[in-house]
Amino acid sequence: MESYQHFSLAAYVFAYYLDGKTEAQIQRDIDAFRSAAPLNKVYLETHRALVDISDKQMEMAKLVFARNGIEVSGGITTTGLVGERKPAIFDCYCYSDEAHRAAVLDIVRRTARLFDEFILDDYYFTSCRCEKCIEQKGERSWAEFRLEQMEEFSHRLVEAAREVNPK
Repeated sequence: MESYQHFSLAAYVFAYYLDGKTEAQIQRDIDAFRSAAPLNKVYLETHRALVDISDKQMEMAKLVFARNGIEVSGGITTTGLVGERKPAIFDCYCYSDEAHRAAVLDIVRRTARLFDEFILDDYYFTSCRCEKCIEQKGERSWAEFRLEQMEEFSHRLVEAAREVNPK
């Protein structure tokens, strides 16, 4: 399919899709997609919930898309379970819990080693109301607490990515 002059199309490729796919299956799906619309760029998800795509699988997927002239970047969905379940919706991470913070930073570092660019999908938030969150919140409103917490962690996230990949 011919590309548009003033329009480019990017797709977000879920970890659930990438998990276990073969090179031939990915190529078949690229061909099917491109029969309906041009595809200029993809964001390949390294992590979602309990699915982490191995570096070997991700490198293979990157090569297949790149061979097709499709720009490749990474993606992360910040959901998952670390330890016991927290009182939060969508299994979002608790940024008051050091184990959760460490898990997210590990995912970020691994993704930054694989890609010069990656995005966080729209699950980059927290709704946790565990005892640690309540204690750290103090007298602030939930909105004030979460905005400050997520801003602080966002800076740490960018630092972690740049530690392994300055690009």
